[in-house]
Amino acid sequence: MIRIFILAALMLSACQTSGPKNIDVPIDSWDTAKPGTVVSQSSRKLENGFYHVSKSVINSSEHWEGIGHFGYVYYKKVEICQCVDGQTVRSPNGKYIVYYSNKKNLLELFNTYSKEITLLSDKYIGYPQTAEWDLKTKTAIIHFSGSTGREIKELKISLD
Repeated sequence: MIRIFILAALMLSACQTSGPKNIDVPIDSWDTAKPGTVVSQSSRKLENGFYHVSKSVINSSEHWEGIGHFGYVYYKKVEICQCVDGQTVRSPNGKYIVYYSNKKNLLELFNTYSKEITLLSDKYIGYPQTAEWDLKTKTAIIHFSGSTGREIKELKISLD
């Protein structure tokens, strides 16, 4: 029997405690391991209640890669997006996060206070890279990198 040490599937509330824990989970064979089984997971605390979680997951046998690697950004216990930290921008006060939702193919703004999601663009314009936040006027200018990483686009948004 093959034994694989699996980094505990951390709930975000557990992320705020002492950190990751190893669990010894027996898997008889990689061939019989069920798709979706998390083989490793780690989390990194960001500022203002945000976390970045990385997971390695067993893919189905039809997939070209045996193990998929995924990144997620959470706000407390709420999954914001399947993306990496460098593909989001957060306001300095932690109230807003702008991200491109890979699951929905939409650019969105999440208000952490009201839990409301605002659609910013219904098509791909790039991943948010940086932002200029003006919280007094409730506006922000979001800077994106395009698919080549060379072209830079901007989008001015209202935070109302």
